[in-house]
Amino acid sequence: MMRSSTQVKELEAVFEKFDVNGDGKISMSELGSIMMSLGYNASEEELCKMMREADSDGDGFIDLNEFIDMNTKEVDLKEEIEDLRNAFKVFDADKNGLISPEELRNVMRSVGDSCSIEDCKRMIRGVDSDGDGQINFEEFQVMMMRGRSPSCHAGSSS
Repeated sequence: MMRSSTQVKELEAVFEKFDVNGDGKISMSELGSIMMSLGYNASEEELCKMMREADSDGDGFIDLNEFIDMNTKEVDLKEEIEDLRNAFKVFDADKNGLISPEELRNVMRSVGDSCSIEDCKRMIRGVDSDGDGQINFEEFQVMMMRGRSPSCHAGSSS
C-alpha cells in the first residue's frame, strides 16, 4: 500500500500520543492503556496477539516504523470490516447502532482531541447519508474507508 507523506505525518502524531513515556516505542502496558482509553478492556492474551502482529523485530515493543507498517499494510477485507465493527463499538457507547455527536465527542476527548459538539455535528454531517444527525455503521465504514478518521480540526477553515 502506498504511504502518502500526510498519512505518515498523521501516524507519527498518533504514535506520539500513544508513546506515553516518550521513549520512541510503545510497550505492552502503553498499548493496554491506549485500549482502555478507547473504552476497550483488552485481555493480556489480546494485547500479546496485537504486540506479536506489530512487533516485527521481536524486541517486545512497537517502534514508529512498525506502527506505520501495521497501519498501512494490506489486510483482507473480512478482517478490515471486523476491525471497523470493533472501532464502531468503541464510539457507540449506548450500543444503539448509531454514533451521536455526544458519543463522538467523548471518544475524541479520550484520545486528547478537544472537540465541541458543533465540531462533532459538522464531522457527522460530512458522512450522514440518511440525514438523521448520527452515524450508522455503513456511514462509519465509508468515512473510515476514505481514510477520514475523525478529527475536529479537519476542514474547519471554509
